[in-house]
Amino acid sequence: MIAMECMEATGVPCSHSDRSPGTRNDCARPRALDWSCAGTGDAADASVREQFLRILPRATMLATAIWEIASGDIQYGVFCVVGVFITLLPAIHARRLDARIPLELELALLWLMLADMTLGNGLDLYHRFTWFDKILHFSSSILVALMGFLAIYVLHLTQKTKFRPWIDGAMILLVTLGLGALWEIAEYMVDLVFGRTTQGAPNLSALDDTMVDLILDGIGGILGALLGPLYMRHSKSSRRAAKHFSELLNGRAERGERGRTTTSSPRSPAHSTP
Repeated sequence: MIAMECMEATGVPCSHSDRSPGTRNDCARPRALDWSCAGTGDAADASVREQFLRILPRATMLATAIWEIASGDIQYGVFCVVGVFITLLPAIHARRLDARIPLELELALLWLMLADMTLGNGLDLYHRFTWFDKILHFSSSILVALMGFLAIYVLHLTQKTKFRPWIDGAMILLVTLGLGALWEIAEYMVDLVFGRTTQGAPNLSALDDTMVDLILDGIGGILGALLGPLYMRHSKSSRRAAKHFSELLNGRAERGERGRTTTSSPRSPAHSTP
């Protein structure tokens, strides 16, 4: 029971033998940027490995940004720095590096960004391998669809929406297609304003490249909607993180409702003495 309380507080299981009597809350007390609940043992080693996996792609992208700036491509170097900063926003807000985000999803997002910044542009794989861009685009569309499923899953946990598989699947598909279309518009604007060549591929024109990307977005959205339930069924850490986030949203909503009720309630008139 105590180990379960500790695991829910920190995300890392802690054995009862790790604590002396009278120190029940020491292990469960939340800390900023917690590395582990247990100070030694397999749990601590696993936590260190997870932190390393989170830091490595960010450090690589930052090194890519420095290389691009040193090579004279200041625009793309700044873009890489901004991308690294955006990935740190959840950790800054939560004051812990994992930010209670499932490790699998965070690593998928980071390595897709790394594949674009370091491999695709830094090592020029976009031009060396014809279909590298399509493989990356297809993978990112599946990831976006999975994140859309997680958002709907959290809404179900807050009991603000009802579970409707077909409607949920359609929403995930439309969100994936919409974000893919926004990405294509952003590529067009970058090429128009900054004179870059983000559209097109070595074997495709700009129009054909855009249409193939949108088709891949649709296929990725469908796969993400189908794989999302399977992922949540087999990922205990994701279910725990989604439950924690839904409880956080419910708590904030309840506090906001109480605040509005207190503000809107009329004050009783003061009794004046004759």
